[in-house]
Amino acid sequence: MKTVLAAAALLVATPAFAQPTIELVPTCVAIDGEHDELPEAQREHARLLLVRTLERQDQLIVEAGCEETIELSHQRDGANVVVRLAGPRARRRLTVSAQEDMLEIYGRMVKSLLEAPVPPVQPSEPAPRTEPAIAEPPSTTPAIIEPFDDAPTTTPALGHPSDTPSAEGSEDAVAMRQRLWYARFGFASIAGMGGMSFVTGWRRGSRANVVDVGFAFVSGEDAGDRVSSASVRVQGLHYASPASRSSAYLGGGGSLGITSLDIHRDGQLTMQESNGGVQLDGTLGYEWNRTGSHRFSVEANLGLPLYTIGETYPACFVASFGVAM
Repeated sequence: MKTVLAAAALLVATPAFAQPTIELVPTCVAIDGEHDELPEAQREHARLLLVRTLERQDQLIVEAGCEETIELSHQRDGANVVVRLAGPRARRRLTVSAQEDMLEIYGRMVKSLLEAPVPPVQPSEPAPRTEPAIAEPPSTTPAIIEPFDDAPTTTPALGHPSDTPSAEGSEDAVAMRQRLWYARFGFASIAGMGGMSFVTGWRRGSRANVVDVGFAFVSGEDAGDRVSSASVRVQGLHYASPASRSSAYLGGGGSLGITSLDIHRDGQLTMQESNGGVQLDGTLGYEWNRTGSHRFSVEANLGLPLYTIGETYPACFVASFGVAM
């Protein structure tokens, strides 16, 4: 008898330990076109950043067939931007500097939005015994939560990120702020001799403007004559479409280096000279996959030294392919 009672108690208690069911609600993300003041070309980029942020919070984001919608808008307020999120249960507002990392801002707002309490459902009134009980429908009025606190003034601004950004946000923030190592390989023409080039360097800045610091090696050969150049280059670059996944860019700067020239006649080395100094540099390029972990680009560089090697002027032209990460 005791065994039977124990088994019955176990069967009754088992449902209490069942794992809760997590329901994923298909949700759309949209820009509130009536109130948003972002340029048209930047709206889709902002929407995709918000989609990534929601997906990191295990939300089911869809493009069609959604049951709920979260709307995003931005409004100018002097040097600041007022960011608003409106969901089915709550709304959030955050005033930040126009130079803020918006991926981080969206992350803070989404976390607060998802933690909003669900509006309580009023219990149904029992009906007379002679009729079936009918439950009242739940309230559809969204819970308006107090406005989100303004961002603290210590939040790092775009272009001056903290030295320890979160690993989670750094990859997707590449279109908003740039901190990249790169390597480039290509064809070169220096002092009229064809050859090859190798450049490696580092770029850092905002999504529109970066500082490029690199080391370049260029060599060429023609009929036994050889020329080679090594330099350290610093230049500024501007992206024509900073919010796009791909963009043309151009810029210029200067480099400091040394060039060596070997002249051969009848198989014999007849002259070996070198000289160095300042060189003026110009750059024109095109970059794509700017929101990915690896970027790709094609680039043309023109270098005009402010020195000569004997009677030879070592002007340099380089066309290269590069990978950045």
